[in-house]
Amino acid sequence: MPNSPTSTKNCRCIYLDMNIWINIAESTTTEATTAKEALLHAVNQGRLLCPVSAPLMWELMRQEHDSATRIAHVMERASHNLAFRSREEMNRQEVRALINQLLKRKTQENETVPYLVPVAGYLASTATLEFPTPWNNNQATKFASEVEDRLNRLTLTELIAMRRDDCGQPPRDPPPYQDAWKNRRAIAGNSKVKARRAELEWVWREQVTPVLLSELDRVEHHEHSTFWRSVERLPTDRWGGQAEAVIALLPSATAYIDVITASGYDVNQKPRITDWFDLEHLICALPYATAFASHDRWIRTVYEHVIKNGKGDTCQFLGSLQEITQYAQHA
Repeated sequence: MPNSPTSTKNCRCIYLDMNIWINIAESTTTEATTAKEALLHAVNQGRLLCPVSAPLMWELMRQEHDSATRIAHVMERASHNLAFRSREEMNRQEVRALINQLLKRKTQENETVPYLVPVAGYLASTATLEFPTPWNNNQATKFASEVEDRLNRLTLTELIAMRRDDCGQPPRDPPPYQDAWKNRRAIAGNSKVKARRAELEWVWREQVTPVLLSELDRVEHHEHSTFWRSVERLPTDRWGGQAEAVIALLPSATAYIDVITASGYDVNQKPRITDWFDLEHLICALPYATAFASHDRWIRTVYEHVIKNGKGDTCQFLGSLQEITQYAQHA
């Protein structure tokens, strides 16, 4: 069996967008075949990993069955049936880490990659089971253990085989983010700084604060004041608060803000459903992948805006099959 990477210390993590997956799965060109062989060789040696994600699974479900099966087969080999956690789960995990950091708790380093889960957990890695009243604890425990074991062993190709014919239908219209861009520009007065602040305040209010308060409920009451005093000692932003300093400690939230802000720089960009997938891929990759691969020129422009603003420079952009091959060979 190939070495399955369990730590990021000796393994690079490359995020491939769907067009790249399609190219290497179909292998209709020499460049595509070479890139696939280089990736799989590096994966089999434990030097590289190509996890899937919820956005990739959504796009995969839109493919015709035969095409989806071919793509899933390559994905399975290159990902070792591992997926990035959903953005919601990563947000909660990062908030928990933030609380531990500000409370100066000593936590045991986890050797497994914290942002990866078995592929069946690409939307949620935990579930709640309810059992009929006649079931006793032993029956429930045994059944739950069997379900957990089956989900952990479920492969990507098995997931594709189980899909319903209508489950992959894309939305009729793309998300109305073009209107959001224009509204943000109107509020910000065409200021990139104010535009980013608008996104940051939304993330702070809608995504971070509810999770933060929920996780603080699990903390001993006497530690609450210690936590908030630590927050108050963080740098104050130009608006007189610590929201920006707190979010800077949350990689996934930061990536979301940076990408969505940069994607609004071109208000003439026509909204398409594929653009939304591209943004989701980049948001997923920036915090934890060491490289992001895409042929899309627009998403590369968004990436370059993010890098120019001093964010995400730990994730390299690969814009061609040749660059992917070189990256895999030197991983």
